[in-house]
Amino acid sequence: MRTSGRLIAAAALCTLGAAATWFIGIFSGSSTDPKESCHAVGATYDEAYRATHWREPSRFFPLHNRCNADHDLVAPWINPTLALLTLLAATCLAVAIGRPILRRLVRSPEG
Repeated sequence: MRTSGRLIAAAALCTLGAAATWFIGIFSGSSTDPKESCHAVGATYDEAYRATHWREPSRFFPLHNRCNADHDLVAPWINPTLALLTLLAATCLAVAIGRPILRRLVRSPEG
């Protein structure tokens, strides 16, 4: 049972890490105004591009908040980190749940 508890704790830590990473990504930029944030980092704000891709900043995953076609306010490490931490959390939970079930199936005598 110790292993299952450790795996559940690891899954919880991965989930907390993914949530923290998601918040960092969703609140990227120096202000709530994307135009102001783009100018703060020295990128040009393309209103036509933003109008064409208006759904992008509000998507849950992958996170993007582009100033134009070439510059994204969301750091490039955010989306891979989210994917990796989510995958690790799911794997830890699957193993934590599956190990005891498999153990019981192997130990139980078949009738």
